[in-house]
Amino acid sequence: MSSLDYLKKYNELPDSIPSDKLDMFFIEILDAYNLQKINKYYLFEALEELSSRLTYTHNILKDEIRNKIDIILCNLWHTDNFEDVEIMTYLIVNLSLEKCFEVAKESLIQNPDMDKKIRKEIEETIEEVGENILNPFHDW
Repeated sequence: MSSLDYLKKYNELPDSIPSDKLDMFFIEILDAYNLQKINKYYLFEALEELSSRLTYTHNILKDEIRNKIDIILCNLWHTDNFEDVEIMTYLIVNLSLEKCFEVAKESLIQNPDMDKKIRKEIEETIEEVGENILNPFHDW
């Protein structure tokens, strides 16, 4: 399956799908990334599509899947590009990525000269989440 095929498949999913099917799609896209069938940008887009479907289930992602995503995004984290930071902070919040949230917070200290727009994005994410990273529904 090509990178575009994955995205098309996820884009065409109904908004509401059973959690177990959604878990299967998360695993599928992680496997595709780990096997280098897709690059990080396709991974980001696919995870964004799937995480938007996850909100309709009113469930939190299973620990095993969340931890795999958390590790991947921690390894991909950087503060060189606003678009990357923007999508990663979205995923951090919506998928409750605790380790990556800590990495994002630490990057503010480790890189005091980062772009102001990127710094603001990270700071707003931290302010929005507070201590509730493991519960994306805390303000519902």
